[in-house]
Amino acid sequence: MTGVQTCALPICAEQPPFLSAARVAVVGDSITEQKLYSKYVECWLLACSGIPDIKVMQFGWSGERADGFARRADNDLGVFDPTVVTLCYGMNDGGYQPWKPEIGTAYEANMRKVLERLDAVGAKTVVVGSPGAVDTNFFRPGQAMGDRPAHVAYNDTLAHLRDIDRALATEKGQRFADVHAAMSDAMRKAKATLGAKYDVCGRDGFHPGPNGQLLMAYAFLEGLGLDGRIGEIAIDLAADGGKGAASPGAGHDVVALSRDGDTATVELSSRRWPFCFEGD
Repeated sequence: MTGVQTCALPICAEQPPFLSAARVAVVGDSITEQKLYSKYVECWLLACSGIPDIKVMQFGWSGERADGFARRADNDLGVFDPTVVTLCYGMNDGGYQPWKPEIGTAYEANMRKVLERLDAVGAKTVVVGSPGAVDTNFFRPGQAMGDRPAHVAYNDTLAHLRDIDRALATEKGQRFADVHAAMSDAMRKAKATLGAKYDVCGRDGFHPGPNGQLLMAYAFLEGLGLDGRIGEIAIDLAADGGKGAASPGAGHDVVALSRDGDTATVELSSRRWPFCFEGD
């Protein structure tokens, strides 16, 4: 081998400083309580980010709406002194009915209470996550909400709640994760390729399996300001004696580089893993 050989991993962007030594609380309803997307987020932060001393905690509660968490935040969350919190509400707050302004008014008021409670317990950074989506095949198949198929009407309700979350995050100077768009866009493409019966949002229509939860993790990691890149390593095999370098501060080092005729041996040290996950 000759010339410069470079791995296909772009140079890592600067990591968000608020994640160093962070205590990250992942909060939401029964979708969070499944302990899937929260586990993927934790895996990436601990194994792949290279950010030191992160702790991740999970606070999902089955059937919960935003007002429910506002009531339990002090007791359940405050004692853990979180510095970063991700929120995922809206699926139950929409009431499983077509959109009407009263739904949005109540949701906004309750999300404001949540943000007030998080400020009171000392959380400095909040990712206001939108609700996800319901499956276009498995959510109440054959049923209607108003004059539209149930999945169309309820995804419209969830999109309205997503817009409220985005506006609140902007108003409060906090971060936003568009979980709804991540799931809806992927679901449209997946079903076009794999068929309508390929579930993205779960066989019950709204509790996603590992595939849909991976999309949620993607949205929340992006909301935290992470881009998935873990570094770049360049090896110049044509240089006299060989030369190697890794992107500075990205958690990788070229320990040794040797040549024996046409054979080159490179020894690398890496403290950041490519992301791995379970499921089909």
